[in-house]
Amino acid sequence: MKSVVWVLLCCCMLAIPSVVYPMMATKGGPSAEPDRVVVFDVWNYFDSAGINDVRQQADIFYALTSLQGIVNRERPRLYLLAALSLFDLESKYRGTSVVETVPVTDLDAFWLEWIQQKGWIRSDSIVRLNTLEDVFSCYESEIKGLVLWDVSVGATLNAALMAAGAEDWLPVSDRLADGTLGVWLKEKFPALQVKLDLSGAFQGGASTVSLDGIEFKSCGSAKNDVYRFVIERFLKSEQLSADWMWYNCDGYIWGAPERWKTAAYGRELYARLGNRAQFQNNGLYNADFWVSKRAVFVDLYPWGDSAPSDDPNQRVGEDLKTWNDILQISYEQRDGRFGVAGGFISWWIKYTKAQGNPHDAVPGEWQFVQLLTSYNMLNDADAAFGIANASFFQHMPKIAQAGCKWEYPPLRKLEPGTTYIAFMMMDYDGSAWLNQSAVSIYRDPARGKIPLNWCINPILNFRVPHAFQYMAENRTKLDFFGIESDGTGYLSPYYLQAGKRAGRVQTDALRAYENFSEKLRERYGINYNAFYITSAVDDPWLEMCARLNPEGFGVHVSNPPLSVDGAPVVFLKPFSVADVVGGRFAGALEKVYRQASDGRAANHFEPLRCILLTPTQITTVVEEMEKKYPDAKVKIVDWPNFLHLRKQWLSLKGKNDDR
Repeated sequence: MKSVVWVLLCCCMLAIPSVVYPMMATKGGPSAEPDRVVVFDVWNYFDSAGINDVRQQADIFYALTSLQGIVNRERPRLYLLAALSLFDLESKYRGTSVVETVPVTDLDAFWLEWIQQKGWIRSDSIVRLNTLEDVFSCYESEIKGLVLWDVSVGATLNAALMAAGAEDWLPVSDRLADGTLGVWLKEKFPALQVKLDLSGAFQGGASTVSLDGIEFKSCGSAKNDVYRFVIERFLKSEQLSADWMWYNCDGYIWGAPERWKTAAYGRELYARLGNRAQFQNNGLYNADFWVSKRAVFVDLYPWGDSAPSDDPNQRVGEDLKTWNDILQISYEQRDGRFGVAGGFISWWIKYTKAQGNPHDAVPGEWQFVQLLTSYNMLNDADAAFGIANASFFQHMPKIAQAGCKWEYPPLRKLEPGTTYIAFMMMDYDGSAWLNQSAVSIYRDPARGKIPLNWCINPILNFRVPHAFQYMAENRTKLDFFGIESDGTGYLSPYYLQAGKRAGRVQTDALRAYENFSEKLRERYGINYNAFYITSAVDDPWLEMCARLNPEGFGVHVSNPPLSVDGAPVVFLKPFSVADVVGGRFAGALEKVYRQASDGRAANHFEPLRCILLTPTQITTVVEEMEKKYPDAKVKIVDWPNFLHLRKQWLSLKGKNDDR
């Protein structure tokens, strides 16, 4: 393939949109053309090349997404067709009779077409390649070498991905699928040499690690030794960015033959999609953005009271110590400014009761976020759902600040005896979720029938600005924005407080977060927050939230104070798609409508956290309740009006209480 001459193809390329080229030359192809966009359909390639071994596919993805991060660092050049809109099944059709047969949207194809329609990339700039060799040939001159990671020590995968960001080396396993990828690269691209060999370097126990000029006595855990090496080799030298971190499930899933099978999220729901869904759920598409940002990759147990399931023989607390080491270095290099950590604890794979650890998944999530918050890192929470092409998407235009002047209905006057409902469309605090939700949920035909409040964290515009732009452009008069989900990024505000922080840093960060948040909120027209998740409700952080949200805000804990410094505080009742399927959502709304029709004089307020619910799922129940209880005094309102009405109610309540 590398010997094919490009001259004739280049002569006609500008005249033909979206041309498919079966072969590429090593030089003079799209890599030499700044405005060229290479599109590669990875799963189609696997099918056509007969690559069916999941381990070989994984090895290719780790290398390919790292390459994508390298070449997309400065501009959008390489786009992969890989991800599906899994929320078609997770949310849109779950619990219906068609869930096992309905087509699933090709997510990356959808966004590529829309981006072209916007004119953000020209159709005649697209070159579609068919083979991995063609893709690597385009960018061979930009790959500075290879890094070999050790399948028997899963953490070395994360070390290799960090080497990709720091040195522009591609990660290749020492023996996934018998090392097929490494053998192929040696044959096709002999100039690519192994610059760092991690295989066999980490033995744990009483061994000594000696690698690449770095030597130290093992802490007893091969996993943690890998990160100790990374700290010395890449972090202390500041070859990696302190502003970006990715909580990435490491190579543990490949260390034994049965692990891939047990590491399946939503096995029944996604079974017919096979490895393609599992790759996405396990985050194998996500590395590109973080490589492009030279991010720190970690996969460490957030608890200090037990050893993790992936390294049960380590000294208890070793993972947590290492994570504190990394976060402390990051914090100091950032001078305490706020950074972004993507990813999420992979509860279906490791670290929870399902794998023999003592903690449930949700407390593990909170522990993870509390630790990040304690070092001034906000979470972009890609929980169990992957995203491809974020390194490409980051270069798409962000919505103009002028386009963030959100319009709301006129403020209402409180009507006695009326129940007010606000449907809060959540949890859009992760880029992978928003990237799918804009396609699977937001395009729902029932949108526009009732007021819906779309709660989107502004930091998602770093990775998926196109998704937010799409939603804003296509909103109806009853779609409301300018609302965060659980902060500017997912955090636990209690752990911003001096003396309350979970890590080694105890400096108060309330004002620092407030200043950071205000800038992004102003940029994206954010004036409201749906709610905050945190472990305790107390004054210092509540006062900060009241300053940021003087009209009011929500929390995830029940029975919060009615108000703080004049700002109403409300508890959001959570409802998931499972609650819709199981009837709990309908039952809760029926109770609201029934009580609102019994002639009571009191006002009631029902803010509902709708986790991935579709407009159809909500409006169907609302319409049923309106027919069943035609006399119910219920009004569905936007979030600004809901808080304004709540504030009026509090004022009246205060006057009555004073009598």
